Amino acid sequence: MVNGSPTTKEPKKPVVSRAPSRKDAQIQQPNVAAVFGVFFVCIGVSVFVLIAPSLKNNRLAEVIAGVMMALAVSVVLFSIVPSTAPVRVAIGLGGAALFYFMLWPQIEKAIHPPSSTAVIRGSIYFINENHDLGLRPVEGAEVRVPGTSLKAAQRTSETGDFTIFDVPAETKDLDVYYNHQVYPLDLSKFPGTVRYLIVPSSSSDDHSTSKLHESYVVDSTLEINGSYWERTVIPKQDVYISTPAGNSNVRQRICPQPESDYVIDDGRPDFHGGLRISNLGGNGYHSATWDGSCYLLYADGRDGNSAAWAKGVEVAVKRLVQGVCGRVESLGTKLVYSGVNQIALDTRAALGPCVGSDLPKPLIWKTAVVFRRANGSQVESVHFEGFDQQQALNKSADLWMNTSGLLSIVLRQD
Repeated sequence: MVNGSPTTKEPKKPVVSRAPSRKDAQIQQPNVAAVFGVFFVCIGVSVFVLIAPSLKNNRLAEVIAGVMMALAVSVVLFSIVPSTAPVRVAIGLGGAALFYFMLWPQIEKAIHPPSSTAVIRGSIYFINENHDLGLRPVEGAEVRVPGTSLKAAQRTSETGDFTIFDVPAETKDLDVYYNHQVYPLDLSKFPGTVRYLIVPSSSSDDHSTSKLHESYVVDSTLEINGSYWERTVIPKQDVYISTPAGNSNVRQRICPQPESDYVIDDGRPDFHGGLRISNLGGNGYHSATWDGSCYLLYADGRDGNSAAWAKGVEVAVKRLVQGVCGRVESLGTKLVYSGVNQIALDTRAALGPCVGSDLPKPLIWKTAVVFRRANGSQVESVHFEGFDQQQALNKSADLWMNTSGLLSIVLRQD
């Protein structure tokens, strides 16, 4: 009773249990054990493929490992997304696709970095069994990388040259195929050179070497003409200045001066702007300092008599001269009819003093070739300038010079 009024007790409402809706029925938790089982199996297979020595460089195995890893990602996403089965499948497949196409290539590169490649260039020669013949290039040989499909784009040229692109940097061996024979080439046996003497002379299908009495001997000369600096040192008179005590001073600048057709060689070592003074001195209040490319002597009488002097004054000068830079020769080179005869001349000696960015260009290259028979009698002499191809011996010989000082001669048999 409240305030004298009777109260009535409300009856309790019955508890009604609700049956799960159709949507709730579709959202079911996956079997955790099965999910983890599939996940670890996928990861285990992928790791095995990636580290197994026999499989890690197999492209198909790497693709399978990537698919297994993507499947593991799909399973994880499918299990953790609280949604209906179709939505989880879509998310799982989408995540797997993103992983496979975006992340997996980076993982592959991190685990198996791509090997660096290089370009191998060189020249194949016959083994020099007769040193009088010089180097004989092998023409028409095929150079391959063992165990791969890599090979030179073309067979060796008439100078024996070959080039192979995209060769693994660790490659140390090549195979040379010539006249139905294979000659292994160990690059480590030829340090510091790209000239490979590996094919026996007996393998040559050219028989001109058996006719050495018909071959020629050449004397080759290379002379280079151009401009160069003629440098010298000109001695100058000693300089002496003095002043008496008192309020007086005297100074004198010693500067390098060109003479005649000479100019100051301001880049000469041990000189300052082309000037060098071996002995400086004085007494009283005096000084001697550089003032640009000149030397300044100063004497002041404030403390009494003073003097300053410079002895052993020299000036470095230079002048441009036009003439022969240098001359080199190679005598008695025996020629053969197989491939290109190459004679290397010393360009450093031929250039002599004609080097430097401050020299006028171009230089004039003069080549002289004297053809002789085996008995020493002269057949013909050829003189030419530059690098254009020339002919000799009634057009049965071609010859040319290149900028490396390599004279090439090709003989043709009629």
